[in-house]
Order: sequence, then structure tokens, then C-alpha cells
Amino acid sequence: VYRTWQRVGALLGLLLPTVVLAQLTLGSKLPAVMTMANWINIGNVGDVKRIVGGPMFLLCFQALTEAVARTALLPLPIRILIPVSYNTLRLSSLQSWAFPSVPSMIPTSLQVLGVANLVYWYANLFFFLVPVGVMQYLRAHFSCVE
Repeated sequence: VYRTWQRVGALLGLLLPTVVLAQLTLGSKLPAVMTMANWINIGNVGDVKRIVGGPMFLLCFQALTEAVARTALLPLPIRILIPVSYNTLRLSSLQSWAFPSVPSMIPTSLQVLGVANLVYWYANLFFFLVPVGVMQYLRAHFSCVE
């Protein structure tokens, strides 16, 4: 179940936004397989790229920080704090993607992807990281199981 949950997160948080950013950046230079939608002719491509790229940047930087923390052998309470804090920080940027201040700024298909991301990361934080992950890491740390 957890692996499936992680795969859904990778699909929603990394793979689909990468395809969107590639489509917005490269436009008609992409092969026909990558051109899934006709929303490439939007006027504010820079703003949309910034909104879509923000959560992706945080996700990639979170992976880097977790790898550094693991190799530096940081204590478990600090290591679980990394995904909790990045997940919390990611929610604010996803909020502006899912519900932009100007509704016509982001095409509906991208807004649906933003809402799906927002729901996934809220569920990840409140149904997994805080009740399960934090408790397991703290229990392992204070029981000296590290």
C-alpha cells in the first residue's frame, strides 16, 4: 500500500508537472506523444511555469535534503522533520496553483492537476506523516532502535 501511495505521489508531484513544464517550455518542438492538451497557447506562460515549478522544486530539494540527512546520520527526529516541514511548505504553493487569484490564469486541466496535488499532499501530511511517520520515528529514537 505504501509503495502505491509513493508512486501516486511521484506521478502527481513529479512526472505530470515535468510533462507540463516540458510542454510549456518546448511547445511545438515536443513529439506528438507529449502534446496531450491544446493549452499551450496561453498568454502567461511564465506565470504558469512558476506556479507549476514551485512545488516541483520543493519536492526535488526535499529529496536532496533527505539524502544528505541520511548520509550525515542525523537523528531520527530530525530526519522525520524534513518531510513534514517540506510537505507543509509545499501546501502553500499548491494552494496558489489549485486556486489561483485570477481564475483564467491557469487552464482548467492544469488547475485539476493542482487540486489533485493539493489533496494528495494534505492526505500525505495528515494521514501518514504526522500520525504514522512521526510516531514511528520518535518511538524508534526513544527506544534506541536507531
